[in-house]
Amino acid sequence: MKYSIVVPVYDVEHYLNQCLDSVLLQDCGDFELIVVDDGSTDRSPEICDAYARADGRVRVIHQENRGVSAARNAGIRAAGGDFLLLLDSDDFWTEPSMLTELTALLDKTDADVILFRVRAWFEPDDTYRIKTDPFDYSVLDRFNHNAALHYIFSQKQFPVGVYAVCVRRNLLTEHRIEFVEGVKSEDYDWLLSVLRDSGRIYATDRVYCTYRMGRETQATHNVDLPHLSNLLQTVSKWADAPGIRDETIRKDVRNYAAYLYSTALVVAGGIKKRQRRQAAALLKQSRSALRGAEWPELRLIRLAVSVLGIRLTSFTLHWMYALKFKLALRRP
Repeated sequence: MKYSIVVPVYDVEHYLNQCLDSVLLQDCGDFELIVVDDGSTDRSPEICDAYARADGRVRVIHQENRGVSAARNAGIRAAGGDFLLLLDSDDFWTEPSMLTELTALLDKTDADVILFRVRAWFEPDDTYRIKTDPFDYSVLDRFNHNAALHYIFSQKQFPVGVYAVCVRRNLLTEHRIEFVEGVKSEDYDWLLSVLRDSGRIYATDRVYCTYRMGRETQATHNVDLPHLSNLLQTVSKWADAPGIRDETIRKDVRNYAAYLYSTALVVAGGIKKRQRRQAAALLKQSRSALRGAEWPELRLIRLAVSVLGIRLTSFTLHWMYALKFKLALRRP
């Protein structure tokens, strides 16, 4: 079997049909669709079971609610395909020819990882934004792992989420790559591990996935101290570029850890007022990650933290990010 597609499900009855249909309408049928119901309390379990009865390619796993990471891990452990794709249950694929095109690209390149582009759908306004720029194939065609990694990090082409990659499943088993369970912001750690331990990396400019966004993003709304703490754990882990020997790539990863720290600053600015002192204390513990900052904007944030302090910098960045987001929604 060529592909295993894993979809974690929790209380998404209004979106689930569109998600599952977008997979089952693929013109390449060499796949299994593993749907992991993570203890949903709405009609999602019934919908999952109905799809399994109607199509033999669909397998359903029901488990007690343990979070999206545990659901993804359960689906990956049950997978039997050569390649793995992850799709969130409120998102959907946009091209019925996606798997056929990926197959041709994998046969041509023998890659371990294929990156593809995705678009953000601002559902309330019905507007779209394609994430990441077109890829530079003069770099990727060299099939040099370090060159590809340096390009991905330095040119800001890091995948926007786990739904933007196709991964050889054996890569995960051989390197024991799993999602850390019970945490938020789990995508960063998993993707960093996948890219570090992969062999050949390739990409396509095709836009294959659409993910929903409301008027506020995860980084500016509904955040809490555990969310911030989880993100900073990833920052601390990767600030030392574990398992990477090449000094250029080590510098790239340290810079990316500084970028994640800047994301944590934005997140902290949206935390409830009574928790901001604790948030600042958490940020202070990981502040050393900013030493790896290479991009000009990250160096500016490092300077701002030094001059203004963590709390004021965090509040300012949060306000600027929210304003930028609202202005983006108004663009035609």
